[in-house]
Amino acid sequence: AVAVAVAAAITTKLTWFDIATATQHMNDAKEEKDVNEAVRHQNIQTRTQSTPRTPQALTSVRIISTLGSALPEQTDGTIRLVILSDTHGRHWELPSPLPSGDVLMHLGDVANRGNLKDIRSFTKWLKTQQRKQQYYEDVVIIEGNHDRNIRHPHLMDLRYEYQQADDDDDHRRVHFLQHQAVDVVKNRLRLYGASWNSCQRNQFSLEDDILPKVPDGRVDILLTHVRPGVKSSRTSDVCLLFQLTRQLKVPCHVFGHTHRERGVSVGRNTVSINCATSAATGLPVVVDFCPKLRRVTMAHCPLEERRFFYR
Repeated sequence: AVAVAVAAAITTKLTWFDIATATQHMNDAKEEKDVNEAVRHQNIQTRTQSTPRTPQALTSVRIISTLGSALPEQTDGTIRLVILSDTHGRHWELPSPLPSGDVLMHLGDVANRGNLKDIRSFTKWLKTQQRKQQYYEDVVIIEGNHDRNIRHPHLMDLRYEYQQADDDDDHRRVHFLQHQAVDVVKNRLRLYGASWNSCQRNQFSLEDDILPKVPDGRVDILLTHVRPGVKSSRTSDVCLLFQLTRQLKVPCHVFGHTHRERGVSVGRNTVSINCATSAATGLPVVVDFCPKLRRVTMAHCPLEERRFFYR
């Protein structure tokens, strides 16, 4: 990938930053396509073993994927999550107002190619959303591979930038998670958000990375930028993220990054949702989660025309 990027630079007179950016995105594209064969083999073994059937709690998830389908009313006792991902600086093109809910999430790639202006524009956009609709009790953001300045990393302080969208001094409402846990909606729901470095380096060890921050091991919603089952470019180990969701028995795992795989998958213990936002309609994914039962009750994830914000 480096040789290709350098050759392109010689012929087109690109800068060093262009070379670094192109190289990184070539690696990212390769990483997306390189599904971990060991994980796939592990899946086959799991299916062939005598394991319990899918719990009734998961089989009763209501999944709505038809384009144009109405968003159902929120069920009593549930927490509504409105989820975006991979908007790449085009958040102003999203439907306005967004659906009402308790928590607004963005799963990374707010910016495109490390553009700080995209990040600052997004914080302003967040404030306008609060004026147009029901006030989200919490806003949770994690970083993606585009939310960084490869050449000058110190010039992009995401935690500081996102804090500018927080207008409540008494209650910290905007949470930027980098391999951290946070309890939201008056401590009724626990989220764990991974950093991009963790995703890239496959740092998802239960004992070393998770339990020191979540001693009781309870995670209701896991937020990562990448999907489980992708081989890391820096390790030959089986993808630890794949194993982690099973060790913790996380009820719901939400992610993006792989744009053309938007959709919902129901596993033995976990509902996995690729929330990549499409440029066709800009519809977010909306999830109702019951904290008492610790399960997803509804996932509204319209499968739009295959046109996305970043090409």
